[in-house]
Amino acid sequence: MQAKCFAAAIAALLSLVELLPCLSQTAPETVTLSRWILAGAETLPAGDRQFLKDAAQAHLCERDRAQSCVENIVKRTLQQRGYFLARASAESLQYPDPQRPQDLVAVVHVVPGKAYQLKEMRFTGVRTLSSEELRQLPQPELGKPLDTEQLHTFIGALRRRYEEKGNREVVVIPDVELDQANSSASVIIHVDEAPAPAAKP
Repeated sequence: MQAKCFAAAIAALLSLVELLPCLSQTAPETVTLSRWILAGAETLPAGDRQFLKDAAQAHLCERDRAQSCVENIVKRTLQQRGYFLARASAESLQYPDPQRPQDLVAVVHVVPGKAYQLKEMRFTGVRTLSSEELRQLPQPELGKPLDTEQLHTFIGALRRRYEEKGNREVVVIPDVELDQANSSASVIIHVDEAPAPAAKP
């Protein structure tokens, strides 16, 4: 009996030792992007510059991935204004306030490129949704800057509409064709609807 208890105690101790590294792990340290200084944005229209300024508020990033996090945030923000091919490079990450060491100020060099207007949206592979059902979804507005956030929202709404009809296997893939000469963009939504289940005999 004592031998069994001793063996059980040893096994429990070994399990605890294996668990200790997991217990000692802490969540990644986060910082707050409180402000960014953009170099290269001077040529943007005033409305776009203001949009960028307003967007630099309270974004959370992991400290050890702050550079790529900041670059992605700036790039996504520019893409919301139609700068589909925008590039961003964080040249300096600063924590200027000793009282708030988690507050990050970033100096970012941006290359906005052209602003593309959404010319059209086309669909391929859609069989079970009507044109009216598609129009009821929150589509990006034609003639306005191509907003990638709105596009992602529309794709999510499209998937949910299929799910409401019982189709959880649908695949939706967006494709963007850019017209450099006219600064316009066409969005093609490729839909692969899951095959209908075979009828039972």
